[in-house]
Amino acid sequence: MRPAIQGVSAPIPEPSAVFQDKKALKIEIGKQIEALIKMRKEIVNSEIEANREIAPPRSEIASTSKASAELINNVQKVEQWTTVERGRKKKKGKNKAKERQQPDQSRATSCSQSRQIQKSKSREQNKADSIVKRVKEAPRRPPRTASVAIKGISDQFSYANALKRAQGKIDLKNLGIETSKIRKAANEGILIEIPGTDGVTKADDLAAKLKEVLRGEANVTRPFVKGELRIFGFDESVTVDDIYNEVASVGKCRVNEIKVDPMRSMSNGSVWVQCPFAVALRVSAQGKHRIVWTVARVELLKARPLQCFKCWRYRHVRHACKSDVDRSTACFMCSGEGHSARTCTANLYCAPL
Repeated sequence: MRPAIQGVSAPIPEPSAVFQDKKALKIEIGKQIEALIKMRKEIVNSEIEANREIAPPRSEIASTSKASAELINNVQKVEQWTTVERGRKKKKGKNKAKERQQPDQSRATSCSQSRQIQKSKSREQNKADSIVKRVKEAPRRPPRTASVAIKGISDQFSYANALKRAQGKIDLKNLGIETSKIRKAANEGILIEIPGTDGVTKADDLAAKLKEVLRGEANVTRPFVKGELRIFGFDESVTVDDIYNEVASVGKCRVNEIKVDPMRSMSNGSVWVQCPFAVALRVSAQGKHRIVWTVARVELLKARPLQCFKCWRYRHVRHACKSDVDRSTACFMCSGEGHSARTCTANLYCAPL
């Protein structure tokens, strides 16, 4: 059983008459609110009137505002001046430290600039060296064209008239020449270039025809890019004719296109050979050749720089030489006159260029 609730029981009070009538309650609350609003307005108005009686006139307000502004400005100026003075005192110490650090910084900047300049120079030098190395290491290739050179005997020779006469008497189609190119030569003559694998034979035929047309007026030649070989390691029984025959047979050229220097008296035979560059490439490709009873070695020499045989300087030829020095009859070994380098017995001497 649930226990009995302890306490005293009382009857519930009945609601009052005010709470019973809700409408009367709302009306009463509304009246009270309106009375409070009126009271607030009266208090605000009374405060405004009191402030008007206490407030000074506008002129006094303007003067007081100006004075306060001046005071504020003075205060600001003083504050700014004091802060600047403090900053100056602090900056003086910093400036002294900076002045002490300036030479070190200038030295550091100069060192960094010099390093950058050295780096840029080294980069440029490396680029130049790489270009030179690539040019030196680049494989030499034979020319793709064969050429015919025309050089007038007299200074009054007209190349235009000579070409017109040659064009009227020589038909290139009959010689099998379909394309050709004419350009100025280094000796102030003209070059007729003929491309193609069989350009050599076509150029020979054209040179023969031009010799007949321009006989006595101009020299017609067949120039070609020359290559130099050194053949060594053969015995004493090998002669110059053997060298001629071996180079002509291996290089597939004519004997008159080859130039052989006299034999040198060495422990092993050695000879210098000049021939068309294509022939030199064919001969040097094998490396070794059997000449009579011995096996000789072949070496392709490096290309010589362009040199003038009048002043002995480089990068130009005799016809374009502007120097007053004439060493065309001098010896290459001793720079003396009256003999050649082959028969020179004097000491070596390099002439000043």
